[in-house]
Amino acid sequence: MSIERTREQVHEALADRLLPAAPRADVDALLDYMEDVQIAQGEAILTAGQANAALWYLAAGRLQVEVPTAAGPLVVAEILPNHWVGEVGLLDGGEATATVRVSEPSRIFRIDRAALDSLRERAPDAALALVHTLSIDLVDRIRGSNEFLRRELGRDEPGDWHAVALRWVLAGNELGP
Repeated sequence: MSIERTREQVHEALADRLLPAAPRADVDALLDYMEDVQIAQGEAILTAGQANAALWYLAAGRLQVEVPTAAGPLVVAEILPNHWVGEVGLLDGGEATATVRVSEPSRIFRIDRAALDSLRERAPDAALALVHTLSIDLVDRIRGSNEFLRRELGRDEPGDWHAVALRWVLAGNELGP
């Protein structure tokens, strides 16, 4: 996919997949508060252990999620277009739990906490639709993680976390359509 998606294409993706119940005006309002950025391959948009106060929407390109280990960074997931990253840090104000790096040239829309606060004041329905979508995404990830761990722990002796972690990585953890 080219990183040259138009604003209308991004609007359609947000409206169709991410904010399907939101009126067009709410999606427009959200896009008005988001910064459109193109990020070069290899750059990190989030770094594990550092404060994060932004939400990133991947419009085009590809990201990889790395977690720090004693042996160095371990890639645990790939993020495909039409997904969010940084939602936990945006919602709770905490540090990033992983490093998210651009694995190919990407076009990303970013909204920081100040812009989200302004959106909440000026277009509360748009902000509510966004938070609702993020909540659903987080619940889906938690359920998927729980199911994976339930299956994997059922096959292992208690405490065999290395085997579980290895299967977690080998499972791909791809976030995609």
